[in-house]
Amino acid sequence: MKRYSEPLCAMYGARRCSGRSRSKGMSEMELKQLLADETADLLGHILLFARHHDLDLGAAIARKWYFDPQTYDRL
Repeated sequence: MKRYSEPLCAMYGARRCSGRSRSKGMSEMELKQLLADETADLLGHILLFARHHDLDLGAAIARKWYFDPQTYDRL
């Protein structure tokens, strides 16, 4: 059996949740959980990548997205 990469799995999870793919008998709540789980996997891989390369993601997000977490109250 071929094993797919995490980003590919995340894409298929997103397609199922958006209605662009068959739900394979999963409820809307199960599909949403699948999408959240795949998104968490993707974020985890990005954080591991950043740590491995000693990247300052906080500074990069603030610089590129004009984001100041001190003024954002929904975190």
